[in-house]
Amino acid sequence: MLCASFGILSLLAFVAHAHVITPSEDGDISFKYYPSQSNGDVLTFELSGPAPNETSYVALGLSLDQKMGDDSVVACALKDGKPDVRMYWNLNNPYTSVPLAKPSTGLSALEVSINDGLISCKFDRDFVTTFDTPTKPSKSVTIDMTKTPYFTLLAVGPLKDNGNVNHHKEVIVSDKAEILA
Repeated sequence: MLCASFGILSLLAFVAHAHVITPSEDGDISFKYYPSQSNGDVLTFELSGPAPNETSYVALGLSLDQKMGDDSVVACALKDGKPDVRMYWNLNNPYTSVPLAKPSTGLSALEVSINDGLISCKFDRDFVTTFDTPTKPSKSVTIDMTKTPYFTLLAVGPLKDNGNVNHHKEVIVSDKAEILA
């Protein structure tokens, strides 16, 4: 199995098929993923990052390159005190994230909390997810974590007034693309 690798992050452990990334020295973002204990066709992801207030998010993007644009993103926040975990599509021009028409596509077991200035998120994502992008014209995209190597993009930032993700305050991009499942 391959381990995720981040330039400013160090690999802490690879235990029981889990990929674990420790926070950077200033403790900003942590990330791990592992096969779901309840379903053999999904990965469980756990993310955390700084949350200066209740309108913060933490997000994981899967990208074919190390740049934002044409990427699948799962963003986690609290909305009215309830977990809000949604799929987004990062547009290439202009650089922005747009929620999918069916934002829970391929997602389950959603958990989000904000405590002591830290947002934490846990969710299951299907190994293979197919969805239509919120572009004009729309195109069908398949994210296949069993066959396609992806760069992982981790971000934290504020929500817009409408509850969607705003431009990130911090982002970390993996050094290499890897097959996650």
